[in-house]
Amino acid sequence: MTVWHDIDERVLLWLAHEAPASFPPWALNLTIRPDDTTSEEIPGLTDRQVDQALLRLESYGLVDFRERSQSIGCFNTLRVTALGHRVLGVWPDLEHIAAIDALRLALQAVADGAPLEERSTLRRAVGIAGELGGAIVASTAAGTAGKLGDNL
Repeated sequence: MTVWHDIDERVLLWLAHEAPASFPPWALNLTIRPDDTTSEEIPGLTDRQVDQALLRLESYGLVDFRERSQSIGCFNTLRVTALGHRVLGVWPDLEHIAAIDALRLALQAVADGAPLEERSTLRRAVGIAGELGGAIVASTAAGTAGKLGDNL
């Protein structure tokens, strides 16, 4: 396991899915204890690990916050960024979607202008490009997350 899988991904998932329901989205207060007591927000992690993960996630552009008070462990205006949502597979990568759609449209134009005996084959290619679009976007998000893990 890596820091990404053991800590950072858990914190990012928690922030994306649990945080909006559990506290106002503009602030998170962590009590940084010298004995590294387990976090109340994310079981199995300490507040110090959560604090350090948020700093790492911010350095990768996956989360954003306006300010962090080191003395009291408070993050103001804490949120997951668009890149963070893409890494989690929640938001699509718009560049890949545009490329897939352009490929689909190009294949459709070729199919429309092709001789009758070739149209069905080309139209199947259009369908395949459309079906693979979602898989390509999901694969891109997983690949991005894997690359982050390799660097930790």
